[in-house]
Amino acid sequence: MEKGKLERVVSCIPEGIKTIGGYFKSNLDKSGKEIFDNSNGVIALAVKLFAKEAIDEYFKNKTKDKLKDFGINTYAKACLVQFSSSIPEIEKHIQGNESFLSFSEESILKINFEKLPEEDLITIFNPVYHPLIRDFKKKSRLLLSHFGCTGPVIDNFIKHFNSNIEMTLQHLFGDEDYLKHKDEIKELLFENSEANILLDTLKQGKIGFKDDENLLYMDTYAEWKPVQAINHVNYHDFNLGPSRTGSYEDLIKKESSLKKAEELIDQYFAKDDKSIDKILFAVADFGKGKSVFLKHYAAKMAKEYISKGEGYFPIYFNLRNYSNYRHDTTLGVIDDFLQTEYGIKIDESNFKNRKYIFLIDSLDESGELNTQHIERVLTSVKAVQSLDKVECRDNRIIVTTRPFSDGLEIQLKQHKPIILTDEYKKEVPHYLNIYGFKAKQFNHWLFHTLKNYSHLSTLHPTGFAAEVINQAKNGKEANTHKKLFENNTLSLDELKRPIFSYMVYQLIINNIDFTDIGKIGVYLSFINLLSRDAKHIDDNECRIELNEEVKYRNILHSIAALWTFERQFGQQGELKKAVVVNKIWPQF
Repeated sequence: MEKGKLERVVSCIPEGIKTIGGYFKSNLDKSGKEIFDNSNGVIALAVKLFAKEAIDEYFKNKTKDKLKDFGINTYAKACLVQFSSSIPEIEKHIQGNESFLSFSEESILKINFEKLPEEDLITIFNPVYHPLIRDFKKKSRLLLSHFGCTGPVIDNFIKHFNSNIEMTLQHLFGDEDYLKHKDEIKELLFENSEANILLDTLKQGKIGFKDDENLLYMDTYAEWKPVQAINHVNYHDFNLGPSRTGSYEDLIKKESSLKKAEELIDQYFAKDDKSIDKILFAVADFGKGKSVFLKHYAAKMAKEYISKGEGYFPIYFNLRNYSNYRHDTTLGVIDDFLQTEYGIKIDESNFKNRKYIFLIDSLDESGELNTQHIERVLTSVKAVQSLDKVECRDNRIIVTTRPFSDGLEIQLKQHKPIILTDEYKKEVPHYLNIYGFKAKQFNHWLFHTLKNYSHLSTLHPTGFAAEVINQAKNGKEANTHKKLFENNTLSLDELKRPIFSYMVYQLIINNIDFTDIGKIGVYLSFINLLSRDAKHIDDNECRIELNEEVKYRNILHSIAALWTFERQFGQQGELKKAVVVNKIWPQF
């Protein structure tokens, strides 16, 4: 795309009007502004904006040049017109809703229209996924929810809106101008299927265990490790302590030499070897941030593809869903996933000739961890490389996994590992090892997350929590990492895991002093914080009596303690079902 054209695309949605609320706040005439309350950033939206006559009157002078700024005024009008057209679809569900019926032309609904996160400002030119339309639908959900509409009712409204918005746009543009508009944005226009997968990929880049969480992403660091050391990936790679070699300062020095994972990925694929058998394996034990990294990397690639219209098209697939799709077809499980979820046939001409990066997560969660099953899974994954063995040789595959003993080492050696020389000048195959948080990252993430905790001022902590929180309130970044290590609360390996940073954060804001009871205290205290929803994900029928809840919590406590015990004997965090049944279940 021409640079000038791209700049115009960006400028047509300037900083002040990136939300539908912001747009109208900036553009309404004097009479229209009477329905806005400018105090505290609250925008009061009156239903009269959705009346056809009012819409036509407002846009009378604004849509004479329908194509100006890539048609943004026409898109804005289409939002309002389609809203008024889609409301009748759910009228039967709101007939008895007095608050909705009383929402007359003179009524005003105040909604705090928050600014869109930066990652949502990607300009996808598609009637359903255009940023102005996406934001309007978001506000429509808030509006309908305010009047007590249930999820299914709102979903029906959105479905009708999505199905008809392009027809409404075409009508408002007029056939001739709509063709001109589509021609102007043809380099930016995405099909529904590709816009859908790109938007999903962008959303996956958000980090959080709860809907309202948007946690800070820290750069992921990694290092090359010899394939032969795969079964010792997380143990004794750095010795610290009274009877060991090295010091805390040595740890900081070692961590300063680590490279960003993205740099090592580029190093691997920069090799001249264009073999379609190449797979880069990124390996790390649980909680080191493999999935977060892969989703963030996918979102970054999606942003670049959308903004430039070229580069690598990211496909993220989690192998915990492997059994949900056919995996014995010519192009394997990825092809069936794309067809089933997005209606994309990757071997069709409009998709086939792109450059893809396939980001395949959680090999260790694909099923049984034995040589035969892993062989079947990877054969199905890499089948997509048969798309066109002559023309499609630039596609990339990255697979993440926890280390396991049966079959992984063989796969690492078979799929073109990077060859580096060891200290004896011998050429040795290496894989990518995800390091996790460096000490500085642990401290910075905890400080940033606490400092931005919305209820920080209401906390009245004591003990360890008070010390950390007060420093965050004062804008000081505490060396919590060093303290938790020196008092033997958590090991270095555990402190490298971002999941432990989150656990420590949750325990701190809940004023739980776990430092006196050590690492098992961290595990058990965190389990106590888990909500019922977290323990019974997607189980809407689950009804738990209090006595059963206590029993299940005790089982979780016992499993956590047993898992910790097993790890002390080098079991890689592994806890087999037979061990749980024989050692724990008989007690209940």
